[in-house]
Amino acid sequence: MNEGYPENNLVLPAEWEPQWGVQLTWPHEDSDWKPYLKEITATYIEMARAITRFEMLLVVANFADSDTEVEVTLPAHAFDYLQLKETTVTATDLLSKEKESMILRKDGRVRMMIGARSGRVWKLKA
Repeated sequence: MNEGYPENNLVLPAEWEPQWGVQLTWPHEDSDWKPYLKEITATYIEMARAITRFEMLLVVANFADSDTEVEVTLPAHAFDYLQLKETTVTATDLLSKEKESMILRKDGRVRMMIGARSGRVWKLKA
């Protein structure tokens, strides 16, 4: 079945195949998108809107040269739409493998530290 695939069986699924999430690498002024930043940002916003019709999307990025602490508000309508329960979860950052306890509440805030020119991609079950 995996004939022709590398030994680690890494497969990039097609966009219509079942998936558990979407990761976007947002364009910024220090990328090759700089000459078209206004236009491509508009395109990414439209992609984000399309994704959120079917899945929850959380983008947390820091383009600054220093670490920063942020608070992400989890809106009540997201809990209702996605049928999420208010609970405490253990989240794993897929980039660093760091684990962190998060309290998920309607209109609650989740605090996190974001490294300089970095981001977080959290995997969790709610």
